[in-house]
Amino acid sequence: MAQLAGRRNSHPLSTLNNWMVITTMKARTLSAKRRLGMGIASLFLPALAFASAIPEPPLIIYGSVTNTSGSSVRTNGAVAWSVAGGGSTTTVSATIANVNGQPFYLARIPFETRFAGNLTVTPSPNTLTLTVASISFNRLATVDGVAATLVPPASTNFTFSKADRGRIVGADVRRLTSLPNGNPSARKV
Repeated sequence: MAQLAGRRNSHPLSTLNNWMVITTMKARTLSAKRRLGMGIASLFLPALAFASAIPEPPLIIYGSVTNTSGSSVRTNGAVAWSVAGGGSTTTVSATIANVNGQPFYLARIPFETRFAGNLTVTPSPNTLTLTVASISFNRLATVDGVAATLVPPASTNFTFSKADRGRIVGADVRRLTSLPNGNPSARKV
């Protein structure tokens, strides 16, 4: 048998036939690998088409809360910020905390990148868009649902871009009506 097997393999047509079988098997294996690769890639393409935006470090706003005259500091409650600009709007709430006898609030304004190369992704709710170019934003504060003003030098308008990621700014606010301790103040709108 060994002789017959040796003779069969030594025949020119037998060698050609073996070569064709091996080549066909390699092509099938390669084709199967390509199909598998394309199948795996197609699993991720829908995810890219419906990808959410890339979260960025927030703008952090902190400060104290006083009555209109600035004579009484608020030690509890909540400060809500509404920020709009660049076609998006967000509203965030921050609790007034008292640390070592120092009351303050700290609000995180969420930003995200919504463009990656030529891909535009779906914006997340209640976030602001972050771009390379500066965008002008407008911010308004309320304290426990009552309008508040920003204490100078803070301003209701500001610009923000990718260069400002993670920026921390102080913004003291004044509530426009009397505080719970009975201090009256003029109501401004």
